[in-house]
Amino acid sequence: FERVRCKTSDLNLSHFEMLTLMAAWTFFEERPVDYAIFEVGSGGTWDATNAIPHHHCVITHLGMDHENMLGNSLEEIAGNKFGIVSRGAQVVHARLPFESLRLQREVAEKTQSHWKETSAFDLSLEPGKSEPKYWVHTPWGKAAIPLPGRRGAENISLALTAFETLGFNSALHLHALQKTRWPGRTERRIEPLVGVHRWAR
Repeated sequence: FERVRCKTSDLNLSHFEMLTLMAAWTFFEERPVDYAIFEVGSGGTWDATNAIPHHHCVITHLGMDHENMLGNSLEEIAGNKFGIVSRGAQVVHARLPFESLRLQREVAEKTQSHWKETSAFDLSLEPGKSEPKYWVHTPWGKAAIPLPGRRGAENISLALTAFETLGFNSALHLHALQKTRWPGRTERRIEPLVGVHRWAR
């Protein structure tokens, strides 16, 4: 923080902008990495992560979110999120809603970017003693996944497609999916209920 602040003290950065720069400093200056993944805070066009040069973009499921900043329709929101696409970039994306397809073609032509939709996948459920077990079926094989439901399988298929686009063989790394953890979002917590009363009529 101190190293970044002394170089940006005149910019009046937001909290997220400062965190983004601190991450970039860590990944590219202090401990250089081969690949760095930056998750966009919201949107794309005006997001702090867009200041970092990039050649690959991943666009997850588009829906109505952050409407106060991104727009009141799927097309407006897509326009903002497509703003992350740089010239000549490789874009891997989930299936796009019909409302965004015209805009997607325009952005692809304007930026000369290459777009690839997530590979086909299927989801199966195996009953368990305490909770079900989810399996994702992909072109690279079948794997158990700890993320529940179809959205989890969709995100994993998208990640595998992006992984392959980077030049890796996703089939060789399916076992790693079992280690996926998403604290706070799909975290499993089993705790005793305290102070909960059941009232009968």
